[in-house]
Amino acid sequence: MATPSSNDTGGMVERRGHGLWLSHALMILGILIVFFPIWLAFVASTVTQPEIVRPPMPVLPGGHFWENYSRALFSGVNVPVATMMLNSLVMAVGI
Repeated sequence: MATPSSNDTGGMVERRGHGLWLSHALMILGILIVFFPIWLAFVASTVTQPEIVRPPMPVLPGGHFWENYSRALFSGVNVPVATMMLNSLVMAVGI
């Protein structure tokens, strides 16, 4: 039975050099491409409707976060979102 030498890598080859930083740069670019629309949706939910439609649309959150979210969760148009979320929780636990 052969004993492994001290410089044996176990069959794995480590990547170094240009490919490593390029793959990291592409991953970061991909993350930014996916994250940007989510960020814009969040920003749009924190500003008033006139601020959304007035160009250019802001890229930083506005000052109406609590007002908009409390109205969406507890007032709603037909049924408050909090009631729908409670209903979903009851159904998920019940099933």
